[in-house]
Amino acid sequence: AQAGGASSAIYSIAAYAKNTKVGHGFSYTNQLQRACGIFYTLPKAKPKKETHMQKVRWGVLSNAKIGWEKVIPAMQRAQWCDMQAIASRSLERAQAAAKAAGIPTAYGSYEELLADPSIEAIYNPLPNHLHVQWTLAAARAGKHVLCEKPFAMNANEAAQLREVAENAGVPVVEV
Repeated sequence: AQAGGASSAIYSIAAYAKNTKVGHGFSYTNQLQRACGIFYTLPKAKPKKETHMQKVRWGVLSNAKIGWEKVIPAMQRAQWCDMQAIASRSLERAQAAAKAAGIPTAYGSYEELLADPSIEAIYNPLPNHLHVQWTLAAARAGKHVLCEKPFAMNANEAAQLREVAENAGVPVVEV
């Protein structure tokens, strides 16, 4: 998929998830973002004019409940999303989750998923204290990132995410 297509898909999923009330109004991170002038790490991408847009190939970091209840089902129904892989700290749990959701590839570590060159975008529903670490790792790996709230715990972390995403040329979006 083109970079604009991946960015558009991320914003579409974020909008869908917010419309299905995944979030609860303004989070602490939203307040930090407003205080720092950060709304998203990159402005909304404008899709390039093209005759044939391919689906964005997604990977999921963990099999967290929020993902299974809200976001992964939305992504599987979305026109431009192709859910390709899931990772867990345990290969057995990843395989069980992949089988249950019809996801073709399972990884026994988050690093393996981020190293997969066929994955274009990552959904990060990990526990809050792991959001920054794995969102940074995904952005550095050149993956577009959709991260659960809060994507940062303070203004310094939000600024670091913004800098890494801008340098990597990928959007990092909080849902």
